[in-house]
Amino acid sequence: MLAVLALLWPTVGQSTTSGAGPHGSGTHCAGNRRSAAPVVHLQGDPGIDVWVDPHTALYYCPGEELYGKTTDGRVSTQHEAQMDRFQPAERVPCE
Repeated sequence: MLAVLALLWPTVGQSTTSGAGPHGSGTHCAGNRRSAAPVVHLQGDPGIDVWVDPHTALYYCPGEELYGKTTDGRVSTQHEAQMDRFQPAERVPCE
């Protein structure tokens, strides 16, 4: 029992925060925040239904060969697909 206490002694009573606030060490100024997420540029008809493929992160426009045919795919609006960072399979947004 005494050996276990001796092994744990250095960690007992030590503070894990070392005076830092809830956001880290406190040495970073507001200008050094992690970079913000990239801006999504919406293109094409935002309301058109597209087929999104979560395995490839691509979406297909109506009439394209794989529209409605990929495994685990689903219908979404083009706006939602672009906001979720899906890319058009044919490299051109649906119009």
